[in-house]
Amino acid sequence: MSMRSFFFLASLIFVLFGPWWGALIGAVLISMRYRAYEMVLLGMIADVLWLSHDLLWGIPVMTASAILIMWFFEPLRRELFVSLR
Repeated sequence: MSMRSFFFLASLIFVLFGPWWGALIGAVLISMRYRAYEMVLLGMIADVLWLSHDLLWGIPVMTASAILIMWFFEPLRRELFVSLR
């Protein structure tokens, strides 16, 4: 099992059964090393399971957070891990 799939499965377990901050930590860790498009999928799953439509007018907060995390860590990932490609 690769590190990418391990963090994906750990984040999925946190989305389904754990607190929200566990999924956030997993998203940050995997996004620092990989271009992690599966975090958007986890964000959509979390929004379907957790988001109340009365809260924040139904805005998909976790999906938007996953996209922002991926966008934020892109320059950092290119600078730090350019030699590992």
